[in-house]
Amino acid sequence: MENSVENLENQFFFGQFKSVCTIAESEKCRVELIFYEPRQTVCVLKTYFNRDLSDVYCKLKQIRHENLVAVYDVLFFDEKTYVIEENIDGATLAERLCMQGTFSEKEVISITEKVCEAMKQLHNQTPPLIHRDIKPSNVMIQEDGTIKLIDFETVRTYRENNTKDTVLLGTEEYASPEHYG
Repeated sequence: MENSVENLENQFFFGQFKSVCTIAESEKCRVELIFYEPRQTVCVLKTYFNRDLSDVYCKLKQIRHENLVAVYDVLFFDEKTYVIEENIDGATLAERLCMQGTFSEKEVISITEKVCEAMKQLHNQTPPLIHRDIKPSNVMIQEDGTIKLIDFETVRTYRENNTKDTVLLGTEEYASPEHYG
């Protein structure tokens, strides 16, 4: 009986969207644009291979904040984590830096404040969620100027008595010394 319920859940999940195109693919992850029926809009489907990220993404699914990309649905099935997220119409900070050069002091302060608001929202969860990979390519600027923190695959749940992280994740140039020191 449990297996048939799981099969129905899987059929329901995969029946809610139609793939539009693949926008990126690596050995770890595939990113697709999809038309997501429940929201009647284009969203992003991320498929993480051989990784169960469902616990963290289920927590992220409960959070709605203007500076965090919205997570709409999550499924772990057949050794893959499937995540449906809001599609952000904009460019990353890294892309904007390449296109227009440096930001003004006022822009840097505004962007930093918004990223801090996103991190504050993550840290205010019980237990706190730690992003662990804040960098220009993980911050998007929408056309209307809204800042969105993206890319949650390295997020971890904070554990109070855990004195060190056993897995090196994130980007070396942006990681804290305790991750790469």
